[in-house]
Amino acid sequence: MASDLHLQELERQYVSLEPREAEYLLARHSQHVGLRRAGEAREAWLLAARQFCGTIPMAGGRRLTMEPKARVGSLWSLLAHAPELAMVLPHTARHGVTARDPAGVAAVFVTQVQRLLKRGLARGYREHRENLSSPRGRLLVGEQLRVNVARPQRFACEFTELGLDIPENRLLAGALEVAEGVAGHLSHLHAGIRELRRALGGVKPAVCLTTRPLRLRPGREHYRAPLALAELLLAAVGRTPVRGPRTVPAVLVEMPQLFERFACRVLADGLEQGLTVRSTGHSVALDADGRALLTPDALIQRGRRPVAVVDAKYKTVAEATPDAAPGPADLYQMLAYCVGYGVSDAVLVYPQPVTIQPLRIEREGPLVRIHCLGLDLSGDGRAIYDECALLCRRIGRIIARAGDRVTPISHQAPLMAPGRV
Repeated sequence: MASDLHLQELERQYVSLEPREAEYLLARHSQHVGLRRAGEAREAWLLAARQFCGTIPMAGGRRLTMEPKARVGSLWSLLAHAPELAMVLPHTARHGVTARDPAGVAAVFVTQVQRLLKRGLARGYREHRENLSSPRGRLLVGEQLRVNVARPQRFACEFTELGLDIPENRLLAGALEVAEGVAGHLSHLHAGIRELRRALGGVKPAVCLTTRPLRLRPGREHYRAPLALAELLLAAVGRTPVRGPRTVPAVLVEMPQLFERFACRVLADGLEQGLTVRSTGHSVALDADGRALLTPDALIQRGRRPVAVVDAKYKTVAEATPDAAPGPADLYQMLAYCVGYGVSDAVLVYPQPVTIQPLRIEREGPLVRIHCLGLDLSGDGRAIYDECALLCRRIGRIIARAGDRVTPISHQAPLMAPGRV
């Protein structure tokens, strides 16, 4: 068998693909990778990775793995901060394609089960055979005569009962037990696991993968991602089947969207009290007709007053700041945000350390400062957690230094004359 394929985001490679591999990628993953013929040979192709990371299992057993262009030590730690992100869960990969970061997988799994809980747990009917004090369901005559002949007040019955103890919930309950064992220092994760286990009370945990994958019934599609992550977690800690092969799901994720959601959630969870972060529903018009809408990734407010804007830029520093300053496009964008929201501080966040001094812009209008900050994502889950706390402290200090010098501009009045945007 030919070796697996490895690409970095946006990288291109000339590769040899079997016809069934090429057909599979073109049919199932054209939005994730670009593919075109590279010559006369039937198996010669030019393969181009898009901005997705993860593993695609191809027909025939080979795997295509796409790595982030930025150094990311634990992709799972980023995913844990973006529970609303829709992960792509393609067809399954061979057993052994598991995560190197069980704690990170556990964190993502818990956030997905929390989302599932909001939509409602599925229930199913289960048969019970019990000796009851009053009749219920069908009387088991033979058992009644055998065990209750001297106890006429008892009834051996068989009945069905609607409850949570179904195979899907058993797998989730078992994976929650495993998640608690690998959560380590993540105290918030332990609290979330305890809450979920209470919600699944009475469900018998299944803590070992079976040789037959679960088939979701109609109306249970919202279980797909949590169950896939449960299987990844169980496989990552060695809960393998006793016999037979078993497949585990692969995960693909769009990196620019992931970094944006990750940065917004980090700020929402980590900034000091009194500051709120809005990542949706905060557009403002720059012109009188309302056609030039501005929507930064995050708007930071104190009460109802904007105090800073933040934009997450999924770029390496070489791409974003070749001259040790924001590029013209990013500069104009952040300047427009400051004018539109009437704030003096804008923050660009990059997925690696940066050492760039704030850019001060002062003409006839108010002072604007554009700060470039970095999140070093190359460490493990604990290191990334510390980096997030550091980013929140640095942005908190930026806002504190601005103080009352920020003069909000009314969002109701036109900020520019029509036609002069």
